[in-house]
Amino acid sequence: MTGYISAVVENPTGTLTQLSPDDPGSWPPGLTDPARLLLEYWRSRRLGGRFPDRAAIEPRDLVEILPYLLIADRLDGAESNYRFRLVGTRIAEIEGDCTGRLLSELLPDRRRHARIWRHYDEACAGLVQRRNENLGWLGKSWIGYEVVLLPLLDAGGARRSGSPCAVPIRWPTAPPASSSGSSTTS
Repeated sequence: MTGYISAVVENPTGTLTQLSPDDPGSWPPGLTDPARLLLEYWRSRRLGGRFPDRAAIEPRDLVEILPYLLIADRLDGAESNYRFRLVGTRIAEIEGDCTGRLLSELLPDRRRHARIWRHYDEACAGLVQRRNENLGWLGKSWIGYEVVLLPLLDAGGARRSGSPCAVPIRWPTAPPASSSGSSTTS
């Protein structure tokens, strides 16, 4: 699919960058290896310029980045919602295991977390974007992370189904000094 315009939307706690899936040369140089591998895999599963079918995404093909992968299914309904059906171990270590849970359970205040909700909704609308921010919403602002959401097609070919997303965690070297007594491991 062509015609994507690269744009960066500045946000108070991070950035949302639109990516051109057809032009790897336009991908930001700071894209982490897991995100780049996921984008390349996703591109390899496309047929005739169409987004890949959800069934074409095989987690076992992504063993190298599986700890950073999550797959969320968009649910039918008047208001968008997403159920996490796969959550990688590195994500679960930081955010907790949300397998089987709804995004609305985790982030019920849609206005406060509008950027995250918009990222999911726009992926299902066909935009390929990268979100960089920190985990301040979890009280862990010293941990930066990157999210790349990629649109998939459902079995009927409609672009409404889940989005695989890479969440490569950029682990801190240490928690902030005000968090003495706690430790991080990598």
